[in-house]
Amino acid sequence: MFTVYYQNGLSRMMKPKFEHLVNFFGGCFHQDWDLDAQSCEEVLELFFRESPFDEVTNVVNELKELLAINLSDIKLRQILTEDLHCYYMPPEETPVRDWLVFVRDSLVRLMSTKASG
Repeated sequence: MFTVYYQNGLSRMMKPKFEHLVNFFGGCFHQDWDLDAQSCEEVLELFFRESPFDEVTNVVNELKELLAINLSDIKLRQILTEDLHCYYMPPEETPVRDWLVFVRDSLVRLMSTKASG
């Protein structure tokens, strides 16, 4: 289980509580993510198409867990870059929490489309 603790104001996460998120963000939103897709939405669709349904479910569940932790936007941004190895950042005017909710909801929507179709 990841343990979030703060040392000198910096977050540190210890494996493996969010291991699916590490794989998701590090694998889909890597430093060359824009060579694979033109937008965040395309990255999510690509991940959904190429991943087992169980993996998508695990990512959604871990996103729910991360969002349930009451962290500031600054700390969430730190976690995304330092711990989850995410190279995509939402525009400055978009809070990271809102973007993570968007990612979660987009994956849930894709899952429900597949389940109903």
